[in-house]
Amino acid sequence: MANGRVVVPAPAFTPSQYGLLSVAEDRTAIFDANPNTSHWGAGIIWQPLCPDGSTTYDECLTVTGAGAPPPPPAKDTTFDNVRQAATPFTVYVRKDCSIPTFWDEATGQITEALTESEAFEVEQAFWTGQAGAQGVVFPHLADDTPLVVDRDTLQLAADVVDTGGAVDIVQAFGALEQAAVECMRGAVVLHVTVAAAAALIAWDQITARSGVYYTALGNKVAIGAGYTGSSPAGVASTPASTWMYATGPVFYARGPLMDPSPVQSVGLSTNSMEMLAERTYVVGYSCCLLAVETDLTLTICCPA
Repeated sequence: MANGRVVVPAPAFTPSQYGLLSVAEDRTAIFDANPNTSHWGAGIIWQPLCPDGSTTYDECLTVTGAGAPPPPPAKDTTFDNVRQAATPFTVYVRKDCSIPTFWDEATGQITEALTESEAFEVEQAFWTGQAGAQGVVFPHLADDTPLVVDRDTLQLAADVVDTGGAVDIVQAFGALEQAAVECMRGAVVLHVTVAAAAALIAWDQITARSGVYYTALGNKVAIGAGYTGSSPAGVASTPASTWMYATGPVFYARGPLMDPSPVQSVGLSTNSMEMLAERTYVVGYSCCLLAVETDLTLTICCPA
């Protein structure tokens, strides 16, 4: 009883569905099992092929009615070895409370608080590149400047898709997916805010299957509750305008949940509990980063 009111359990928490982690490959077990990658907390490097080929023809080829074509050009290099890299970041929650009122519930509460918040925080860090108010999360989505350190590409510059001006979300989404599959030559991941997803769903552009949203072409869509909609230059979204991004395949790894015991969390100087729970993540993608802006207020209509 508190002030005569009965204490009851809070409503059950339900995590957001269809976010970044629903479309990314979880490599935690793979990394942890390999002695060469188990210490990924210092960062990781990978070498995607980023497929890009060309075509040619036999020099003896003849075309009926047109004669022989000119000799085929030399077979030039079509791809290079590019090393991409990612930096880890840590999601945490903290609660300070008096010892008598918090002791028995401390570990359960702090662990649940992290579980409820971590997916959102990971999405926000992956979109903005910010952790602890510093731009230290690489790679991320909203950036127009590449970053290469020691020959390792930490950040690609977002390639803005030219739509010829402000367009509705169906046109913008289609242009983004087109550019992304041309870049990747295979399946891609599209990243959208909740507001953009609502419009895409209303216009039958994406469909949920087995806990993941897909386009009609089978490309995965991450609907991030933590996605901000900001531009590659860092300009915030508005109720009318938002940005969408596309990348190559996405993967992540996460460390164990670190939650100290109540005894370890007693602050001797304040005689209170300072409970902290945290988990480290690393997120990466391969080859492509594209962006497009859409005006959510534009009417979508079809020819008569």
